[in-house]
Amino acid sequence: DSSGGLRGRKGDIWEGGIRMPLLARWPGHVPRESTSDQIISQIDLLATIAATDETDLPQDAGEDSFNMLPVLLGKQGEEPVRETLLLQSTGGNNVAIRRGDWKFIPWLGSGGFLTKPSRVKPASGEPPGQLYNLREDPGEQNNLYAEHPELVEQISKMLKQQRQSKRTRPE
Repeated sequence: DSSGGLRGRKGDIWEGGIRMPLLARWPGHVPRESTSDQIISQIDLLATIAATDETDLPQDAGEDSFNMLPVLLGKQGEEPVRETLLLQSTGGNNVAIRRGDWKFIPWLGSGGFLTKPSRVKPASGEPPGQLYNLREDPGEQNNLYAEHPELVEQISKMLKQQRQSKRTRPE
């Protein structure tokens, strides 16, 4: 099982299609056997590597890249460096968002190209999207969309704003 028991496959919006561990080794800098629950993306490598030699990124470069060097060095407090992360499956314009422990997917289905159908029409009484608490349910088996309408609305607005702004890193 290449997805480590998580739902989905490569290209899907579910964790089995997008979640990967980050392993970092930098003797004398990254503490041995340290771990972090911070959300990080491969797009954060640009700002993080730039920070290793104190290079400032221009405003129009790495608009979605956050400096995760303090996290890697074990110098980050409890506050997240990155509050949200936009997620995209390979099935086209299928964009979801993760905010902290929550993942909001504004459709049903995987959105990917391997798991068919990639989008599913809601059955009568079924919610039109997906909401998961990844800390409690990393396998995305319990869709909480109907139980948390206020959270769905709030995160949906965040997704729309971030897509319209064309950047997620503050200017």
